[in-house]
Amino acid sequence: MQRLQTYDQRLDELETEVNQQLGGEASAINSIAASIARLNQGIVTAQSQAGQAPADLLDSRDRQLADLAARLDTSIVRQDDGSINVFVGNGQALVLGGTSATMVAKQDVFQPTRLTLAFQTPGITVDIGSSLSGGSVGGLLDFRRELLDPARNQIGQMAVALTEVTNTQHREGIDLAGNMGGDLFAVGAVEVLTDTTNTGSAAVAATRTGAGALTAYDYVMRYNGSAWTMQRADNGAPITFTGTGTGADPIVADGVSIVLSGTPAAGDRFLVRPTAKAIKGMDVLISDPARVAAAAPIRSAAAVGNTGAATISAGEVLDAGNAQLRNSASLQFIDATHYSVNGAGSNLYTPGANIDINGWRVQINGTPAAGDGFTVANNVAGTGDNRNALEMATALSRGVLSGGTESLNASVSRFIGSVGVATNQANTSLDAQKVIYDDSQAAVDGVSGVNLDEEAANMLRYQQAYQAAAQMIRVTQTIFDSLLEAARR
Repeated sequence: MQRLQTYDQRLDELETEVNQQLGGEASAINSIAASIARLNQGIVTAQSQAGQAPADLLDSRDRQLADLAARLDTSIVRQDDGSINVFVGNGQALVLGGTSATMVAKQDVFQPTRLTLAFQTPGITVDIGSSLSGGSVGGLLDFRRELLDPARNQIGQMAVALTEVTNTQHREGIDLAGNMGGDLFAVGAVEVLTDTTNTGSAAVAATRTGAGALTAYDYVMRYNGSAWTMQRADNGAPITFTGTGTGADPIVADGVSIVLSGTPAAGDRFLVRPTAKAIKGMDVLISDPARVAAAAPIRSAAAVGNTGAATISAGEVLDAGNAQLRNSASLQFIDATHYSVNGAGSNLYTPGANIDINGWRVQINGTPAAGDGFTVANNVAGTGDNRNALEMATALSRGVLSGGTESLNASVSRFIGSVGVATNQANTSLDAQKVIYDDSQAAVDGVSGVNLDEEAANMLRYQQAYQAAAQMIRVTQTIFDSLLEAARR
C-alpha cells in the first residue's frame, strides 16, 4: 500500500511540474506574440515607405516564428502589406497584424488544482487547452492526458481491486479471538467534480459496483436540456449506460453506479473519476495483529474409528454471512455410495464432488466404508491455522479485473510493461522528429542561410574585379604621365 501511495505522490509532483511549465509557456508565448506584432508594424511601415521590408526585420520575425513553432503548432497567413497573422489551436488568432492576444494559464473548470491554457480578453476567458497540439505545450498536454491521468487511474484501479479481493477473503476468516474478520483495507471513494460554469442545481453521487467492471477512464456526465449523456473524458467517446439515475434505478456503466438529484440546466456537466482518488483514501483498518483473520472459521476431521480409505478436504467458506456457518455438521456413510447429514437423509456419494452445507464446501475422496464419519465444526480461536491468510495471498492471482479475466498480479505486470512501451515510443518518436527537424532546418538554411562556397566564389570575383580596376588605374596613370612629359617638350 505504501508503494502505491508513493507512486501517487510522485504523480502529484509531476502534475505540479506540468502546471508550472504551462504557466511559463504562456508567458513565453505572450512575449513572442507581442514581438511578432511589433515586427509586423515595422515591416508594414518600411514596406510602405521604401517599397520593400528590411531583411533584418524579416529575419527577426522568422526567428520569433521558429521559437513560437517550437512551443505549439501554428498556422500563418501572409498579408499583402508584408504583415502576417498567426493562428493556433482550432483557428484562434494569436497575432493579427500589429496586435497580439493574451494567453493565460487558468484553473480547469473541473479541477481547480489543474491549469490549462486560455485566451484572455476584456470580460471573457476562452479555454483553448483541449485544441492545442505540437511543440512543448502540446507535449505537456499530451503527457498529462495520455500518460499521467491514465497512470493515476490504473494505479487507483489496482488499489480498488486489491482492497476488494483482500477484504472479501478476510471476511471469510477468523481472528485469534474467534471473531469473523471484517474489512482489512479502506480505499478512496469515487470522485465527482462539478463544472464551475454550471447554472442548475443538479448533484451527482457515484459509487463503485465492483472492480471487475472498472476501467482506467474518467467520464463526463452532461445534461443536453432533455436527457443525460455520458462520454469518456479523454477522447469524448460516448458511453452506453442503463438506468434513469434515480435511487431505485441508478445509472450503471463501467463498474460505476450514479444517482442524480436536483434540477439540471442545459449544458451542465460533471466529471466522474472512479479510481483517481482511490489511493489517497487507502488505509489499513486493522493495526492489532491478533485481529487479522488469518484462520479459517471451520475445521474438518475424519472420525478416529474410520476403516475406509476416504479423506476429507480442509474446507472452504462460500458464504461468510450464513448463520449456521460454524455449527457442527456430521457426515455419516450409510454404505460406500451414500451418506447422511447429521443423521438425516441419504445422499449419493461421488468421490471428489462438492458438498455444500451451511455456507461451506468440502470434498471427500477415496473409498469409504459403511459407518465411516466425518465432521465439519467451528475452528475455535483458529490457533495454528493460517489457511485464510494463504487464501488472501492466492486471491491476488485470481481473475478480478477486466470482467474477471485479469488478476491483480497480471494487471501490475501489464502496467509496468505499458510504461516501458510508452517510454520506448517516446524515445523513438524523439529520434524521428529530430531527423525531420534537421531536414527542415537544412531546407531553411538552403534558402536563407549563408552558402560558404558561393561566398568564397563571390570574394574571388570581387578580388579579381578590384585587381582589374587597380590595373586600369595604373595604366591610366602611365598614359597621363606620358602626356605630361610630351607637353613639357
